[in-house]
Amino acid sequence: LTDMVADSARQRLYIANAGLNRVEVFDMRSRTFLAPIKVGQLPRSLALTPDGNSLFVANSGGESIMEIDMVSLEVVRRLK
Repeated sequence: LTDMVADSARQRLYIANAGLNRVEVFDMRSRTFLAPIKVGQLPRSLALTPDGNSLFVANSGGESIMEIDMVSLEVVRRLK
């Protein structure tokens, strides 16, 4: 696990898991993990936008950035 971001509005933690190429989603209310989000190779850094609508994931293996929609919890864009 390389980075973690707290989403206080949704009461969730997003955790970069470079070993499995995904973002783990932990629900702080229920204290359980939700379905992980598959992202690019070797996610290293996370950033939540100020409005809380998107999470950006920097992947060191594929040299890309993924944008995740916080409502659907799916990748909506890949930036090279």
